[in-house]
Amino acid sequence: MNLSSKISFFLFLSFLLLFSSCISSTEEEINPDNNIIPAKSHNISYLYVLFTQGQKSGIKVLDARDFSNIREINQYVVDQQEYNGAFFSSIFIHNNFLYATVAYEGLKIFDISNPYELKEIANYKNGSYFFNVFVARDHAYIATENSMEILDITSPHEPRLVSSYTGTFFGKIQVLNNNLYASGGSNFYIFDISNPSSPVLKGTYSLDFFSSFFVNGKYAYLTDTREGFHVLDVSVPESPVKVGFCSLREEYPIYHSRNIFIYGEYAYVSNGVQGILAINILASPFIQYTKSIEENEVRYLYASEKYIYATTASASTRSVKIFDIPYLENEVGTYNFNEEIFILEVFGQHLP
Repeated sequence: MNLSSKISFFLFLSFLLLFSSCISSTEEEINPDNNIIPAKSHNISYLYVLFTQGQKSGIKVLDARDFSNIREINQYVVDQQEYNGAFFSSIFIHNNFLYATVAYEGLKIFDISNPYELKEIANYKNGSYFFNVFVARDHAYIATENSMEILDITSPHEPRLVSSYTGTFFGKIQVLNNNLYASGGSNFYIFDISNPSSPVLKGTYSLDFFSSFFVNGKYAYLTDTREGFHVLDVSVPESPVKVGFCSLREEYPIYHSRNIFIYGEYAYVSNGVQGILAINILASPFIQYTKSIEENEVRYLYASEKYIYATTASASTRSVKIFDIPYLENEVGTYNFNEEIFILEVFGQHLP
């Protein structure tokens, strides 16, 4: 996969709400009793929106404390020509610090304790193209074009390299307890990171046309761009086992799945012009709902508390739309950007 293909992979984004049934596993029924992490409640005060516009790339800050009056209050912008093709590709918020991957500019860390004043406090780079970041406890885990970098961020002002796992391209990363999960091409990887200075590859699972994933409890939920929605039991990392499948090929093929988010008993999948796909993962067989947004393409999802935050694009408007969950029946808030920008991600922050 060349670099331009890798970048294109990260620009796939999507969403939809009708009713249909899907196929659950013939190999094993999923026991819903104790295997889903319950949704945690936290209030979103500010939204951080990743965008590109021509040769510029950066972060816009929205005050979302009042859904009826969402306001843009700040932005951070870099010129890609000036900064070696600097392209913001992912963000993660942890303890009032924002971590952003910025292509060959590496990882930028911002103090966002005051959303009206984003302060860049550190920059880590190693010459590689940085794609994705996930932060857990005192470490930042970074996916690059040819490695996984683990940084000690006990002091966010001075990130320190702890270890590097090289030899493969990594896309998305997620950390849960002492395991790290990552996508890379057609592979889903599971690492033991109980010792961050020495990550150990424990298991892999291959999936043709692998698109995105999310891990919750003992299950990993994967999407591909041809068949549909796959459920793996990853309780034994050395041997992940497929235990569920939902065919979406005929009705709502996931051609443009940018991301998947598990919240409570539902999996939410962004699915381009087809909208937001919501799958009840506790039902047997799975129950699928779709939420279409007229004349809009859904590009990215973020879920928190009782709401889904979706970045959308129409022929004339770029927006962040907010829906209540689980059924996405009501659009409770919208912010339309004045400029024609390409929105990549949205991430929420709670401030009292």
